[in-house]
Amino acid sequence: MLKPALLSFLVGAGCAARAPAPAPAPDRPPMATADRCPMHVVGTTVAGADSVTGEDIAFTTSGDIDGLRSRVHEMAAMHGKMAGGDHASGGMKDMAMMKDMPMMPSSHAVVADTAAGATIALTPDDPAQLGALRTAARHHVEMMQGGDCPMMHAMTPVAAGE
Repeated sequence: MLKPALLSFLVGAGCAARAPAPAPAPDRPPMATADRCPMHVVGTTVAGADSVTGEDIAFTTSGDIDGLRSRVHEMAAMHGKMAGGDHASGGMKDMAMMKDMPMMPSSHAVVADTAAGATIALTPDDPAQLGALRTAARHHVEMMQGGDCPMMHAMTPVAAGE
């Protein structure tokens, strides 16, 4: 029979050996919803321009280029989730905020990093919706030129209990 002290040591050593290694610390802490807006990067401007297949939304900054790019990629990923229907599973945080926004037709977003920031190229899934996409994208650009991204707040799924 094992002595209690030896048994405690063996059990303790066995648990320590099986404990998973701690996860590496992320490069940056997760951003809160409000912090995801590319316009919150100091020195950032935004402009929209028609492209052959849709609308380009160009973000440039005299500040933190990597921070801006990260947020622009996050914005495009949120667009992709919404286009994929994820909004139906969690609801919208503030549908009232979206009532005055033109509806963005089903579309996809591709991000290209640029020397001073990043550009989102929006393309409608149905080419017949090109005009509607451009109208909605221009409206989003106008709102962002005010320094915020209200559509990102509205696209955030409702957490349980809110």
